[in-house]
Amino acid sequence: MPGGAMVLVFPGRNETPRRSLREVISLTLNDMLLEVLIEDEKLDSFNIPVYEPTVEEIRHVILEEESLFLQRLDIFTMSWDEGINDSFLDGNIRAEFVAKYTRAVMERLFYLQSSRQKL
Repeated sequence: MPGGAMVLVFPGRNETPRRSLREVISLTLNDMLLEVLIEDEKLDSFNIPVYEPTVEEIRHVILEEESLFLQRLDIFTMSWDEGINDSFLDGNIRAEFVAKYTRAVMERLFYLQSSRQKL
């Protein structure tokens, strides 16, 4: 739409690579494979391609797309346990929150992917 505006929100990263939640999940799934809790074929078929670009990569793509005009580019960070009041919850409770949140999302994705192959 001519004269319109867009707000894009997506995961990104600063220049320093950081350990991502997906990396932790990958390590966990690999441990499950070693303990024969999941089959090799099912693990190999499970793939969620995600890339977290840097601010400069985002800027480059936007400027390269000549139909877009970059008026403002802001970044903000959020922790995995965003929204939890640190003053009354210890690290174990916050870790449990993150684990349950992650399981709620990833378990369903893994099930849907695996069910195509008949668990």
